[in-house]
Amino acid sequence: MRIGLVSDIHLSHKDAGLWSQKLVRLADAKPDALFIAGDIADSHSVETALLSLESALSIPVFFVLGNHDYFGGTFDDVQSRIRRLAKKSTYLTWLQEAGVQRLTDDVAVIGHECWGDGQGDCRMTEEYFSDFRKIRDFDTLSASESWQLKGLLAEKSAQALQKWARQAAREFSRVLILTHAPPFPEACYRRE
Repeated sequence: MRIGLVSDIHLSHKDAGLWSQKLVRLADAKPDALFIAGDIADSHSVETALLSLESALSIPVFFVLGNHDYFGGTFDDVQSRIRRLAKKSTYLTWLQEAGVQRLTDDVAVIGHECWGDGQGDCRMTEEYFSDFRKIRDFDTLSASESWQLKGLLAEKSAQALQKWARQAAREFSRVLILTHAPPFPEACYRRE
């Protein structure tokens, strides 16, 4: 099986012509499936971006969301829209909702957005903290409250991945894991 992988494509900020050229190159590689590891677009255009990828490639697209996919929105709003989109889609599979997905007889994929930097000894610098204020769920929280919310999100992601990994390992000889941020404290790139 041939899998294409993209991450942090930020289509809300890309030149349409340049992205079209990259999409043609991706299609020319003739992948059997596409994995998207988050940061697809901002909250106002993530659905349109996913639909354009689905339409252009006509192959299974397995994806997780990243923090930028929530920019300008709330977790509940973005997730409910993505849930509806994936349910009615032919090719789009939102791994955070789908659990274990069979790729071949011996290979499965699982995925979650994670938030691994919400665990361990990471600390929010002002630059880092201001990035998360673009998600409306964070914009009224103090740094301490934001840290607690990120910790809850990280724990939820880690629990889901642990459950699905155990389930997948019973049925498949190989399990691929797609995340936006790795689900462990070492993923933090801003340590004090």
